Amino acid sequence: MDAITNPYPTDSTLRRHYDSLRTAELNAAFATGNEQDVKKLIIPEDSTLRRHFFTQVQAEIESVLFPRPTDSTLRRHYESQVKARIEEYLTEYAL
Repeated sequence: MDAITNPYPTDSTLRRHYDSLRTAELNAAFATGNEQDVKKLIIPEDSTLRRHFFTQVQAEIESVLFPRPTDSTLRRHYESQVKARIEEYLTEYAL
């Protein structure tokens, strides 16, 4: 019953493998452009897993944007653009 309500493992090693698998699924879904696969993503409830999920999403978004600017004003605009794209991604793909 716990496996159904909590699909991610609680053991640290198994959780790391689970996260790697989910990251690979995310990358594959982005690469193929298959929206049905992307829409299956579920935001984890565990705070650590949730933080890693958001970090992965941010890294994916930043990988397609131009390099992070060094100027403070441009960096502020860049960060707000990244934040807007993360929110857009979450409303579109996450359950």
